[in-house]
Amino acid sequence: MNFFESIILGLVEALTEYLPVSSTGHLILTSHLLGIEQSDFHAAFEIVIQGGSILAVIWHYRKLLLSHLSELFSGSAKGRDFFLKLFVAFCPAAIVGLLFHKQVKAYLFGPIPVVIALVVGGIIMIALERRLKHSAGSDEEITIKGAFFVGVAQIFSLWPGTSRSMTTLLGGRFMGLSPYKAAEFSFLLAIPIILAATGYELLKVDVSALSENLDLLLVGTGVSFVASLFVIRIFLGFLKKHSLEVFGWYRIVAGLLYYFFIK
Repeated sequence: MNFFESIILGLVEALTEYLPVSSTGHLILTSHLLGIEQSDFHAAFEIVIQGGSILAVIWHYRKLLLSHLSELFSGSAKGRDFFLKLFVAFCPAAIVGLLFHKQVKAYLFGPIPVVIALVVGGIIMIALERRLKHSAGSDEEITIKGAFFVGVAQIFSLWPGTSRSMTTLLGGRFMGLSPYKAAEFSFLLAIPIILAATGYELLKVDVSALSENLDLLLVGTGVSFVASLFVIRIFLGFLKKHSLEVFGWYRIVAGLLYYFFIK
């Protein structure tokens, strides 16, 4: 891997982590198209650059997170409920992912499964958004029941190409949230789920593979952080006026184009 490829992958991670199009799927397909050799470092690189995206969402919601942490430590029910909802939504995918991690890696981490997930996910997104077309949704906070439903929906994101963002956004929309509030909960839920997944993967990585190419890691992670800040802000602004349907069409087109490139 070279500097150009590390910048490209950092941009791909940023552009796709919080949009409902699948960052993992796009990283797999982009690496395939660039002809990047699959190595221990490449596998670790794709894990570490997610840290840039997570730092971006933490920075974006820093005031909200600090406020809820203050409420939690002061014994406020509001702070306790906030973190309880994140925990309830976190558990389903975390448990299933831990139990079936090897099977997912063995059978679903490849270009063809990703293409299938992109296209099928796009069709589902378009269908659901059209069903909810005349429902603006609520700007109230999500309930415990709603959080659990979003967590169950997140299980499907274990299939690369499905998209964690897509499943949680649609889960929130199905539970009556507005696109904006569904996105907010999806972004906040990304913090524990991606940190847990990243930590789990890094436990199996050869540390020497990272230290030998630290410059590439820093470039990719830095690009991911900066670009993610812009993506989060632009996407939240977009959702105030538009639906998610356009991303469904993007998924279908991107999946078909990738299919013809990799066939």
